Amino acid sequence: MVYSYLSAALMVLFVVTVGAEPLTSIPNPRLRDGTWVTDMSGALRADTIAQLNSKISDFERTTGGEMAVVVIKSLDGVSIEETAVKLFELWGIGKKHKDNGLLLLWSTGDRRVRVEVGYGLEGVLPDGKTGAILDAYVIPKFKSGEFDEGVLAGVDALLRAARNEAVA
Repeated sequence: MVYSYLSAALMVLFVVTVGAEPLTSIPNPRLRDGTWVTDMSGALRADTIAQLNSKISDFERTTGGEMAVVVIKSLDGVSIEETAVKLFELWGIGKKHKDNGLLLLWSTGDRRVRVEVGYGLEGVLPDGKTGAILDAYVIPKFKSGEFDEGVLAGVDALLRAARNEAVA
């Protein structure tokens, strides 16, 4: 009897681990080197990553909020919404008990981008506003092949909105 429970538990653990492998293989930049950006696809220039880390560090220092920017090659058949939520929760983006985190997730191969917002920032960054920011700042740049500029413009707009500043 104990053997069958143990066997069942191990099987569940195996299925969860195998299904979660792509997410667990994405390095959390906070744990890796104390930064905010992980670019698994190599799509962003080094100077863009440095600018993003600087902007997000300033945001964290002045507001206490946190933001991660993650660029991956593929969603491996999982929706970008599900991937963003799981990654957001796995990494614990935002301060505990404030839930003031942001995640910008871009899958280059799937041509999908998503913003996940912690409950503590939903008042200033509801879904409609994040969608409008992506539509105005990120998507047009992506369509013209200006990927670094699109990510920088999107992060700038998201951080301004999170600070409750006007987004032009």
